[in-house]
Amino acid sequence: MKVHHLVVTSHVSDQTLDSISKTTHLRILFPSSRNSFCSLSNKAVNDTVSKLTVLRVLNLSWCKTFKELPKKFGDLKHLHSLDLSNSLVERLPESVSKLYNLQILNLSSCQKLTQLPDDMHLLINLWHLDIAGCYKMEKMPRQIGKLKGLQTLTTFIVGEDGGARVRELGELSELRGNISLQNLENVANGEDTSKARFANKKKLEELTFSWRRDTEDPEHDKPVVEKLLSGVELKRLNIIGYGGMEFPNCFRNPNTISSIVSIKLERYRHSQSLPELGELPSLKTLHIKQLDGVVRVSKEFYRTKGNFASLESLSFSSMSAWKEWNSTKVKDHKVYPKLQELCISDCDGTPVLHHLELGKCEKTQEVPQTVGCNGEALERSGRKNETCVLPHSSGSSNSFLTKLQSTTLTHLEIKNCQVLESFPLCSFPNFTHLDLVACENLKDIKVVYGKPLPLGSLSIGGCPNFISFRGHRLKVCNSNSLTVEDYEKLEKLPTCPNL
Repeated sequence: MKVHHLVVTSHVSDQTLDSISKTTHLRILFPSSRNSFCSLSNKAVNDTVSKLTVLRVLNLSWCKTFKELPKKFGDLKHLHSLDLSNSLVERLPESVSKLYNLQILNLSSCQKLTQLPDDMHLLINLWHLDIAGCYKMEKMPRQIGKLKGLQTLTTFIVGEDGGARVRELGELSELRGNISLQNLENVANGEDTSKARFANKKKLEELTFSWRRDTEDPEHDKPVVEKLLSGVELKRLNIIGYGGMEFPNCFRNPNTISSIVSIKLERYRHSQSLPELGELPSLKTLHIKQLDGVVRVSKEFYRTKGNFASLESLSFSSMSAWKEWNSTKVKDHKVYPKLQELCISDCDGTPVLHHLELGKCEKTQEVPQTVGCNGEALERSGRKNETCVLPHSSGSSNSFLTKLQSTTLTHLEIKNCQVLESFPLCSFPNFTHLDLVACENLKDIKVVYGKPLPLGSLSIGGCPNFISFRGHRLKVCNSNSLTVEDYEKLEKLPTCPNL
């Protein structure tokens, strides 16, 4: 019997693999799980593969003992697909460049891989090359631009010496999906980036620009980004490690990047302000992380008439110098009319309000006008069906809770708030869900007799000093869940007629 297609079960031994090598007509060798090849020796793999000369598809993903292919691997002339992802392979033999029928090469998360074969450009039928997560690679082989049928190229690494220059991407007009350009500090000049011709790659949806270190010239990065983005229509843009003092001019003209729905800005070392993004008509998601030079978010963020009309998710994190958020000078229209989620985390400049999330804001009318470093200036009003999360609070909780009392907030979760000793549930008539988590000094929840609360669920966990519900009985109209965990000091539960 001739076996053409073999799916291998988990934990194959060297002996089993040796028996597989006798099926000389095998065309497809595939693991059924990530554990299938995890215990094989490198020698057993190479001996077997060398004998399967008519293989079309070979998958050795998650083979953690596998470090190198046999030198004559290029003899597998019929191979169409090779998957070495999540293996410990360190380099590929030069003979791989002789696999003229190879169409798919997956090397993603090969964290030991240092380089690709010099003659990769000979793989004229290759249309999928995945090297995402190959962190030890420092350059791409020259002439990779000759792979004109390439549709997927997850990562392009600009090398210092002897590697491919970014202009090599100019001929790859069929690229689609996403591509990450890394080590952009090695770009020679603006002319080089112009020849990458990203404007001609109409099927690209996402671009990531990344710098590993600063360039000697502080003006280097700005023209690089401007020319790479010139005429490009994208859905998602990520810029990481940008070292320019000013943002590229394309951010100042919303027409140049009007199609973008998601932007991620991370690890800007010298910028002291945020780019002018408020007028981008399609922007739905904006994540800003580790812009350590930014002290305040002010009217420049919104531009002249910007109000982030389509923005649904806004996130700030690791902003070590941030002290103020001010949008009060944005005139004639309310900002963030469609915002559903707002996250502020690990920002040393906002010690009281470290993390705030807003969700399901179906009729959002207004977002925080000013967030000062002590949280005192936080103002909120007119929101429906909201969720607020406040973890890691180290300052006074009273001012923050006082601000929330005038809102229509319905969902509240407070985590790791060590200054919270008493929660005034009686002051929040619109609550439907309340979660108090890891508030070690919480002792009681104040409830009073009066109009029934619409509370649907109440959960208290990780609050070892919680004693009681203080006041009259807890009268609610919709309650179906009351959870209290870690209650060593709890004296009594409230009287809840509906439970």
